[in-house]
Amino acid sequence: MFKQLVDEHPGDLSQQIQFARLLISAGKLAEARNVLDPILSKEPNNLQALYNMALLEDSGGNTKAERRYLEKIVAREPTNPDANALLGQLYLADNEVDKAGKAFELSLKSNPDNLTALMGEGNVLLQQNKPKEAESMFDHAIKLQPGLSFAYADRAQARAANGDDNGAEADLTKAIALNPDYYWHYIDRGRLRLQSEHNTKGALADFKKAVSLNPDYFLGYVYLAGMAEDAKNYTEAGKYYKKLLDLRPDYYFVYRPYALILYMEQKWDEARSYFEKAYKEDPSDHGPQMFVVLTYLQEKDKVDATSYLKRMIAEVPHSSLFYGLARMYLDPAYDVYFINSLKQEKNPDVRTRMLFYLASFYELQGKNRLAEQYFVDVDSHPVEGMYEYRVNKWELEKNQK
Repeated sequence: MFKQLVDEHPGDLSQQIQFARLLISAGKLAEARNVLDPILSKEPNNLQALYNMALLEDSGGNTKAERRYLEKIVAREPTNPDANALLGQLYLADNEVDKAGKAFELSLKSNPDNLTALMGEGNVLLQQNKPKEAESMFDHAIKLQPGLSFAYADRAQARAANGDDNGAEADLTKAIALNPDYYWHYIDRGRLRLQSEHNTKGALADFKKAVSLNPDYFLGYVYLAGMAEDAKNYTEAGKYYKKLLDLRPDYYFVYRPYALILYMEQKWDEARSYFEKAYKEDPSDHGPQMFVVLTYLQEKDKVDATSYLKRMIAEVPHSSLFYGLARMYLDPAYDVYFINSLKQEKNPDVRTRMLFYLASFYELQGKNRLAEQYFVDVDSHPVEGMYEYRVNKWELEKNQK
């Protein structure tokens, strides 16, 4: 119908602009550009044409061009509600929070019911740590459009920040009811349930639902693996870590926990690979290097273990207990000197960590009673964040069998 109107009235620019808007909505961007370019050649400051061109660039993913058109509009009409609302979104995406807030405020000043500006201003207020003010913005947005799932999801963030976990969960449950196939609503509700520690079973169900909706996105597997580890279901955790790393091989945060699971599964070669990756990501921690040595020795590969230890000794500061460990693993007769230096360590947590590697050393030497004594010592002194502790538990359980 509009094509016919445009053909019948070639001089009516408003009809052409509306026709271009329809073409953009239909995804016919090249055709829309062919309509808008001649208009802007004749009237370069035509605000409607500029706004439609901004929408066109947004549809094509050219946010820099979109931003130029929108800024041109607000330069001529500073309180234009629609241009400011879209411009605020772009500023927010570029982490220009203050500029985004000003744009949303100008939009709402002209049109207090601009939904885009309400949602945007709510998110700005969240970033400014003003959750109560943010919640009121989302309240307004929900009154305007009660079927918008994202308004409930965003209000859930504000409510959680206000300490209202029950209200936040109710909002996310509503968001899911409105948009049951949206991955992030389940991730958000799962995280909330996990953090508030009142419904871990529900959190697990949410993360499983999320990965069923989008099995090719990694984040759900991060939470599933972590929950499986917390439940000491290491086999299941390992499967989730493997899936995660298949999707995101560069997700270095899980190199070490996955390596520990592979070690306990006695998959020495795979474990070694991930311990090496973990050390490359954090060279300040020599624990993964010691585990590399242990994997070689578990395979009875003394040649590669010795070669690796020599390289390690060249890197580790002589003042570090890891240096003493490496020397002891190279020369078993050095154990007396290492134990004496360990007795001088004032930090009991550090001593406990070193005792694990001492126990492993004696186990590999065939001195099982001595090894078990040290494994028991480690077990009796749990250290928060000591990742060797779970392997220590595994060693004790393995020996008891």
